[in-house]
Amino acid sequence: YEYVLYNKKIYDKNDVFIRDIDQNRDPLVNLIKENSQFHTLIFCSSRKLCEKIAFELAEKMAFHTEQQTDEIMRKHAMHLEGMKERFKAKLKLCGYNNKKQQLINLIDRGIAFHHAGLKTEERVVIEEAYKCGVVKALACTTTLSAGVNFPV
Repeated sequence: YEYVLYNKKIYDKNDVFIRDIDQNRDPLVNLIKENSQFHTLIFCSSRKLCEKIAFELAEKMAFHTEQQTDEIMRKHAMHLEGMKERFKAKLKLCGYNNKKQQLINLIDRGIAFHHAGLKTEERVVIEEAYKCGVVKALACTTTLSAGVNFPV
């Protein structure tokens, strides 16, 4: 599904109004939680805003919980945990800096940011993590749309 959140209202990809967002809750968190089985791209106007949104989301929600009750969900969570560790290790191979450690911490929450301020290798790792479901919410600039095709 493709939806647009604008002024606390949800529209479909044809600009048809769907519904209002609950005014008492964070609209972005609400929308992501409602559609948690899907990936979410959050396009931002700046690198700084990408990072800010990713950190705010990480504080308010987590996609990868340790306590899964359903056996299928538990197996899926174990698979995701293994992939998560692999992507974190790949990021560490790109060299250490504070921003990389922040990304590693965000990946633990199923969230990341993507912009031109990251090294090419770092962006590739984040893109792979998003494509395979380790990262469920990605705050990004248009850098992502210029260079990556994601299946709908």
